[in-house]
Amino acid sequence: MNVFEFFPTLPKLPNALCRDYEFPNLFFPESKADEARSLPLAQAICAGCSERKECLEYALTEEIPHGIWAGTTPAMRGFAANSANRKKYVENLIVTGKQIGRAHV
Repeated sequence: MNVFEFFPTLPKLPNALCRDYEFPNLFFPESKADEARSLPLAQAICAGCSERKECLEYALTEEIPHGIWAGTTPAMRGFAANSANRKKYVENLIVTGKQIGRAHV
């Protein structure tokens, strides 16, 4: 089962690079240690994805508390979701690949 089947409300994101990825634990690590190991590769995959903005907007809107979405961890998304500058955060991450605000955890 891929992530698009697990989250039925997820927009289809037909061009998402993770769509048919064979290792779901890369994007849904089971521990913080696994997340730290997975994050660089997941971010590299997400950096080249044309669906990244929509993916991040979905994760923020739905307040998804787990998984790496658009190359962001739950801690990163928590900052953006609570930020008055959410749009700026999303645009900056998508355009530059860099986060604003607190460092990722």
